[in-house]
Amino acid sequence: MEGTPHVVLEAIGNNLPVLCFNTCGQGASVNSEVGIKIELNSINQSINEFSENIIRLYQNRKILSKLSGGCSQRQIELSWDIKTREMIKIYESILNTQAS
Repeated sequence: MEGTPHVVLEAIGNNLPVLCFNTCGQGASVNSEVGIKIELNSINQSINEFSENIIRLYQNRKILSKLSGGCSQRQIELSWDIKTREMIKIYESILNTQAS
């Protein structure tokens, strides 16, 4: 129910791969380099997909390690510095459009 996925950001910040629903801020924060996103489907399908992926990650530590390794780059991409730069670009674009 959380709009901003703090627990997801904390996991990525600690190099922990994420398994989550592809919804709200979670879907935007998690990419294929740091985790696995499950689409919102029926309850049973969601349970099955979570279960299958937990087993897959448990049995294949190489995938788990690869996802963990991808967290460093994603930390940079999700940093406040990058977000601030993106917002400044948006505001500058709006101001430039209005000035024209």
